[in-house]
Amino acid sequence: MILYHVSKEIVQFPEIRKAKYTKDFSWGFYCTNNFDQAVRWANRGEGEPIINYFSYEQNNALAIQSFGSMTDEWLDFIAECRSKISFHTLSALDCLTYERSEIVYD
Repeated sequence: MILYHVSKEIVQFPEIRKAKYTKDFSWGFYCTNNFDQAVRWANRGEGEPIINYFSYEQNNALAIQSFGSMTDEWLDFIAECRSKISFHTLSALDCLTYERSEIVYD
């Protein structure tokens, strides 16, 4: 599966950075499988809209919560995560392999 990570720079080596605490899930490395969404996110703010492509290989040893759509359960999960410091782990990043980056304007 291909996942997209939006940045204003090329990101070949994902890492969890403790920069701004403004995300729903605290610090982490955020990706989406929705290319159109990635293009929208990339074109917000100043700088080059870069989309980094990663292939994702599932690791069954990780606890993964997946939601098919925006349900009440999904919203409850986001609200609960906002009260936590972090649930991301470095071992989760081992599931990602950098493929390429490109500048994409909408």
